[in-house]
Amino acid sequence: MKEKIGFIGLGAMGLPMSKNVIRKGYSVTAYDIAQERLADLVTFGATPAGSAKEVGERSDIVITMVPSSPHAREAILGKKA
Repeated sequence: MKEKIGFIGLGAMGLPMSKNVIRKGYSVTAYDIAQERLADLVTFGATPAGSAKEVGERSDIVITMVPSSPHAREAILGKKA
């Protein structure tokens, strides 16, 4: 069985990357603060998550595609994660 892949950040790079992963037959759970990006990926076959923490709980592998180190730190360690 293929690993479950999680994506945090669905911007200019994260959205196309996650769509390619879905095309390859992987299950994708995703989160983004921009709900329209998340909705776009859900119509493509992803499962939405309500937080970065939820992505981590439901995935074997998590890919973060966020703008900078402080954003990554917040997604991984922050109170809102």
